[in-house]
Amino acid sequence: MNGQDGIFLSELLLKNGYFVIGISSQEKPNNSLNSDVVYVHSDIRDTKKVLEICDQFEVNELYNLAAVSSVSQSFDEPLLTEEVNFQAPAKILEEFFRDTKVSEKRKFFQASSSEMFGLTAKEPQNEEVPFNPVSPYAKWKTEMHYRCESMRSSGHFVTSAIMYNHESSFRPDSLSCLRK
Repeated sequence: MNGQDGIFLSELLLKNGYFVIGISSQEKPNNSLNSDVVYVHSDIRDTKKVLEICDQFEVNELYNLAAVSSVSQSFDEPLLTEEVNFQAPAKILEEFFRDTKVSEKRKFFQASSSEMFGLTAKEPQNEEVPFNPVSPYAKWKTEMHYRCESMRSSGHFVTSAIMYNHESSFRPDSLSCLRK
């Protein structure tokens, strides 16, 4: 919720009348985050707490933007990348739809990545281009993308967006491709 995508998404949701809860592993909210967002400090790997927050606030839409998003960090910390990019969100996804009384109202969004395509000669890529992940980051984003497809095919409202590199003033310099 503290990254550029979370900031933009929360603004859009608030503009459309949503009550927004932002969960982030950072202790303090980004200064750019709208003060109308209820901010909760938690790590996605604490799936029990994330699901308790969903139950407490009767969450019907869950947007997973959490990730170890640096490809180089994913090589340095492959187990952390697996936990954050696949294991935790996969468990949350399954548990989010477990309660049949509320599951028909629930929606889940997964931020997938163009890194899933890896090295490909096909441009532009589309949904028919096979995935060829070449990093731990890409591998676990691909696995989560497939998990979402599986949940969707079993009748749940689950969607994924394959996101390409995008920049804004909210993106930290350490991750930005734009340099002065």
